[in-house]
Amino acid sequence: MASYDGLVSTVLWKIFVIQVIESSYSNTPTSVSYIGVEREALLKFKHGLTDPSRRLSSWIGEECCKWEGVECNKRTGYVLKLDIHKSYKCMLEGNIVHSLTNLKYLKYLDLNGNNFPTQKIPMFFASLKKLEYFRAGMNRNIAMCTLNLSNAGFNGDIPRQLNNLSKLQYLDLSSNSDMSFLTSNNFAWVSKLSTLKYLHMSGVDLSKVKDCFGSINMLPSLQSLGLILDISSNMLRGQVPQDIGDKMPLITELRLKGNNLTGGIPNSFLSKNQLSGKLLRCWGAWRVLEYLFFGDNKLNGQIPKFLCHLSSFSVLSLHRNGFSGEIPNCLSNMPTIFVLDLSDNEFTGRLLPFGPQSPDLAVINLEKNRFVGGIRPQYCQLKYLKFLSLAQHYISGSIPNCFEGILSMANFTKLTKLENLNLSQKNLSGYIPSNIGDLKNLESLDLSRNKLSSTIPSGISSIDFLSHLNLSFNRLSGPIPSGNHLRTVDDKSVYHGNDRLCGAPLLNTCPGDEPLGSDGRDSDNSGGDKPSEGDLDIRNWFYAGLGHGFTVGFLGFCSVLHFKGSWRVSYFQAMDKAIEKVSITMMITMLCIVVNLFTKPLRS
Repeated sequence: MASYDGLVSTVLWKIFVIQVIESSYSNTPTSVSYIGVEREALLKFKHGLTDPSRRLSSWIGEECCKWEGVECNKRTGYVLKLDIHKSYKCMLEGNIVHSLTNLKYLKYLDLNGNNFPTQKIPMFFASLKKLEYFRAGMNRNIAMCTLNLSNAGFNGDIPRQLNNLSKLQYLDLSSNSDMSFLTSNNFAWVSKLSTLKYLHMSGVDLSKVKDCFGSINMLPSLQSLGLILDISSNMLRGQVPQDIGDKMPLITELRLKGNNLTGGIPNSFLSKNQLSGKLLRCWGAWRVLEYLFFGDNKLNGQIPKFLCHLSSFSVLSLHRNGFSGEIPNCLSNMPTIFVLDLSDNEFTGRLLPFGPQSPDLAVINLEKNRFVGGIRPQYCQLKYLKFLSLAQHYISGSIPNCFEGILSMANFTKLTKLENLNLSQKNLSGYIPSNIGDLKNLESLDLSRNKLSSTIPSGISSIDFLSHLNLSFNRLSGPIPSGNHLRTVDDKSVYHGNDRLCGAPLLNTCPGDEPLGSDGRDSDNSGGDKPSEGDLDIRNWFYAGLGHGFTVGFLGFCSVLHFKGSWRVSYFQAMDKAIEKVSITMMITMLCIVVNLFTKPLRS
């Protein structure tokens, strides 16, 4: 009887589940019934259009998935794509009816090239939640989930409800026809399109938008994906943001023509790109040009002389390109030049004689080129120089006598604001001057791989901010200064390649010095200085207090175990476990030894 009741309850439960499933399906449209809804929506859309070329003549019958311009999901049969862009001589005209909202699974809509001159962009487009591609321009290169309304003759304001298209990737609202005139008063809705990759709005009036670029900069997908940004002929005003190139580092094409933009070209547009070719002469027409940043590109040729005629020019950065030839001498006569970075190119010839004609010059970076000859003596007259790098050249000879300083380069020690000095691999000869300590702001000094001789002056240890020092591979000799900051320099590579240097941190001891033990003390105490009376007192007090300290600590530990029962139990449990572990380890070790002793004779 019990088994019979269980069987009945099981059957009733299965019937209940089946009824629930059937009722749930009855509350949602089946695939077949919903396809009928989509077919009716397409037919109503067709009836609202004028089709002089009969391009929609195939829109008859039950199977709408076979109609021209309609594509469906092969598994469910839902309409995914509606593409009726202009491909015939005659355009579609009329009105776009509301029935398209029944295409709830639509991902691609292309109405490009048609004519709807009396109609605004329908607000109900915003209800197409599945829509991923929205195009309103003539570009038809992208074949993905799309809404294309380009050149469709729409007029009026762009509905801000388009920000509901959360999956939209392609937005084209452009027009190259006088028949269409779209406007927008508020561009904030664009910033809500988080998946947008392509934006094309040429011909749209954005003159009343306050922060067009700010909204574009907030699009995360445009920051991480390449894009074409076309906002030309939009009556835009104001300046292009300086950081727009940093916010969109992979932007491949930017179209801003036909606007009322003012201000300068952002530096972020020009640096770290793949620009190639030569500097054009037309740049010389910009008499008020102050900054020119073309670093990290693929430009080549020579530096044009017209740059010398720019009266306000102060910063020239052409690093990491392919420029070659000699640098125009006129650059050294520019009174406004402040920063010159020509590093990592193919420049040849002699170094420019920068001097009093360029009183404000603070940064000179000419490393990684092919300059020859010696360092010009005029450099010592640059009072505000903070950075000088001439590394990896073919420069030879000694540093001019006028420098009175670093490595016989006089007057470099007068450049008291110098922070970085890199003269490595210059084939320089001479000595390091004693007044090098006058360079109080020096943070980095690299004189490696030259032919410098004599000793290292003690003044080098008085430079407070010196954090990087490299004197390797020269001909230096004598003791290494041990005063002040050099006491903390333990890196032997700083002095590597100078065989005649001695003293810490090198192992070579200087003549007259006693060998040092591993602890840094004299190995023979009798030969060194006697300890002072104060040192003896400290040592005596240390040994006198050692026993008392041990006694007090031990009694304190025992007192804690006596008065704190939980600690006492934990302590002795830990001791028991430790003793047990040691005992087991010893037993295993003894067992292994016994086994080895008995097994060796058997193996032999």
